[in-house]
Amino acid sequence: MTGFLGSAGQVRTAVDFLMEVKPQGTKVLVDPVLGDNGTLYRTCTQELCEEMRELIQYADVITPNLTEACLLTETPWSETGWSKNRLADLAYKLLFMGPGAVVLTGAAKSHSIINVVLERGKEPVFFTGKRVETSRHGTGDVFSAVLAGEMVHSVPLEEAVRRAATFTRKCVERSEELQIPEKEGLCIEECLPYLFRLSRRD
Repeated sequence: MTGFLGSAGQVRTAVDFLMEVKPQGTKVLVDPVLGDNGTLYRTCTQELCEEMRELIQYADVITPNLTEACLLTETPWSETGWSKNRLADLAYKLLFMGPGAVVLTGAAKSHSIINVVLERGKEPVFFTGKRVETSRHGTGDVFSAVLAGEMVHSVPLEEAVRRAATFTRKCVERSEELQIPEKEGLCIEECLPYLFRLSRRD
């Protein structure tokens, strides 16, 4: 699994590594951390974006948020107006760039959050969950980490996404209950027993 990579050189190192291990059957999840809420992170340069477009070609699954998906596909950013058709089109653009599957995360619509799952040879699947009105750091990290763990255990992608989204929402809700400052991220530890129960559903 790859997450935040702070320079084009780091992305290139990851590409070189995956070129070696991918032929051995290694499962690869790439979280292309580039920005959020329509804003790019300060480390996100044009060169880094180009390298990231190459990196995702080696991924079995990529987990961009809406901002990152727009950036990777050079689609104009829009805060609103994301119908299911538009989200599906964006997911297809990403899939055509080379990864095995796309999990487009965190598209906000009214009081809901939509995740889109698109696998090769399948139609897009939409998961809609309750939106918690907060903005916390680390939600994408937690989602991708849980998803990667489920992939290691060969859980089907749709079910893995369902579990990752459910656990992430649980962490957000618990963090709100405990009144943890948003800048301190998510309360993960208290929610781990819940994750264990989710993962035993097999």
